[in-house]
Amino acid sequence: MTVSFLFKSSDAITGNNKFIRVKATFIEIANLKLTSINSSLDVAGFEIINIEEKGWENMLYEIVDNEDDAISFFCKDIYIDEVSIMNDNETILSIYP
Repeated sequence: MTVSFLFKSSDAITGNNKFIRVKATFIEIANLKLTSINSSLDVAGFEIINIEEKGWENMLYEIVDNEDDAISFFCKDIYIDEVSIMNDNETILSIYP
């Protein structure tokens, strides 16, 4: 499952908006739970928890929405595919690790 996260930041002096987009791929998803299905899922904050010490077969991470419980799942691995910095929808910088 590949997901793009968009983080917004406003400059207090100029009022300009900057956005950071992080595109991540989650490998071998299990127990995916969604509380609402819309065209876009608004998540105010989420947490990636390393659960390796629990010894679950093929599951190393738990991803949870720590604000509204809108989404949660487990996965084997996470890859960051792209990080972009945008200024009002104009891409300033893209990094492809």
